[in-house]
Parts: sequence; C-alpha cells; structure tokens
Amino acid sequence: MSESPNKEFYDLLSSAAVDQFSLSLSDKSTYSFKQLTTSQLRDLVKTVVDSPLTQAQFNNTLARIIRESTITPTNFSLDIVDRLLFCLETRIQSISPNIKLSTDDGVVVVDLNEIKSTLNAALAANGPLFETQNASSGQISITYGVPFISVETQLNDEFYKNIDLDVQSPEELRKVLGDTFINEIAKTIRTVTIQEKVLDLSTVTFKSRIKTVESLPASLIGSVIEYIEKYKKVLDDSLVVSEGLSVPIDGSLFSIR
Repeated sequence: MSESPNKEFYDLLSSAAVDQFSLSLSDKSTYSFKQLTTSQLRDLVKTVVDSPLTQAQFNNTLARIIRESTITPTNFSLDIVDRLLFCLETRIQSISPNIKLSTDDGVVVVDLNEIKSTLNAALAANGPLFETQNASSGQISITYGVPFISVETQLNDEFYKNIDLDVQSPEELRKVLGDTFINEIAKTIRTVTIQEKVLDLSTVTFKSRIKTVESLPASLIGSVIEYIEKYKKVLDDSLVVSEGLSVPIDGSLFSIR
C-alpha cells in the first residue's frame, strides 16, 4: 500500500516529535540539539558489537547523529571532548539520567548527571591541557591537541570501515596494537612546520598523516604521547563510578536501563 496519502501526517510527525536540549561545549558556548529519534537509538544499539580496539562504528554513528541533531550551528571544529559531552547529555535527555551497572556484588545505579558534573569540573580544572599544544625539535615544530571528530571520522572511513579486526594470532594482535598506537598519535598532531613552511594535516589523507608522523623526530612524538596519556586520564577518571567500575562510552550506554 502506498504511503503517499499519509505524507502530510508523517511530515507533521517529524516536526512535532522533536524535543530539544541545550549543551555547553568546549568553546564555552551553549548550543541546541534535537533529542534522539528511535531510528538513531537503534543505530547506536547496533554498535554494541563494535570492536573495542577502535569503536569505529560507534564513533562514526555518534558523529553522524551530532550532525543530524544540531539546531544551533557550531562555528568551530568539534573534538572528542565535545562528542563525550554530547554522548552523556543525549543519553540523559533522550532516555534517562540513571543507568544500572552490574558488579560482582550486584547492581549499582549511577546518576549520569553526577558523572557529567564531575567531567565538567575536571575540564575546568585542567583548562590548559585541552588547549592547542606546541613542541619543537631543531627546525621542526608541531602543534597538537585533542583530536577533532572530523579527523577521527577520516581515520575510520579510510582504515577501519572495511577491515576485519577479528584478531586470531599474537602477530595479528601486535600489528593491530602498533597501528592503533600510530593512529592515535596521528589523530592528535595538527600541524607540522619546517623553516616557516606549514603543513596543515587536516588538508591531507590519513595515510599522509601517518607518513608525516613516522618521519618526525622521536623527541617530538614523546611529547605527544605524554600529552595523550594526560588528557585521556582526565577524561577516564571522570567516568569512574568506583574502583574497577566506569560508565561505558560505547553502544551499551544506550541499551542499559
């Protein structure tokens, strides 16, 4: 049966079923977003089976939902901190602020509003850590910072979209871990300058990013690795509920009740 006679009804449904929420992002400005649709929720739940090494499907799905949900246009590049803030807030607003996490001793009820407050406090207390960083060695200097969502999407589309990460041997595991290590560094570096000539890595393919990173002095890479460890610790610590228990930032966050 054709749905065309009901087109007006479905158009009305699409416009009427949109609730909104406000969210302060990393630029300290407040933006409006639509709440999840059932279709978007289904897509997030489907990523529960995503690879824990890359979470490529979950991250790409969430990035797409951010684009689809944005009401107030953002005039800056969103990074993975913005994605984390959106992830928590959209779960709170669209489903429930409470989740139940299983432990060896039973079930713990977690209020995501408290997790969000802890995260915002940590971001405020570590403000300089989440700004663009600089390092130099000889004639080479770099800038680096929290990876942008667009860069991570580029990585996922170029490398992980059609790759089977079902590791079957120690050698395969070593390769995957090595590649993941390099990719993490490549995501974080933004520009490379040599004798006043600047290469903006957002203008090249991710394969070219990796080639550039592999040519940089180890002293510069050491600075980037230390930076990655520091900012990730701040984010990870903010999600801790109790020893050995943290809020999952993956597809399961949207399937837990």
